[in-house]
Amino acid sequence: MSTTPPASISALMNNYFELSELHVLPAYQGRGVGRELLSSMLSASAGHHVLLSTPEVPQERNAAWRLYRTMGFRDLLRDFTFPGDQRAFGILVHPATAE
Repeated sequence: MSTTPPASISALMNNYFELSELHVLPAYQGRGVGRELLSSMLSASAGHHVLLSTPEVPQERNAAWRLYRTMGFRDLLRDFTFPGDQRAFGILVHPATAE
């Protein structure tokens, strides 16, 4: 289900940076490492929207969703299914930090 109008999605697709994976070793989770990595990546991608996908979880109750929300990511698409993966994903976007 799309939460963003099609014209807005088209505009985003002309100026974006894709975050495909961000993992923190379990021993370092909860120490701000993920936040620091994501913050650095957002700074380095200034001028571009940042897109990512993350598996849907009930009420967004996990560390990844909390991190993305507190860092300013908003919904682009929800309950999206990629070919070859039966799980539902949220597609999130972070606004460009400089236009």
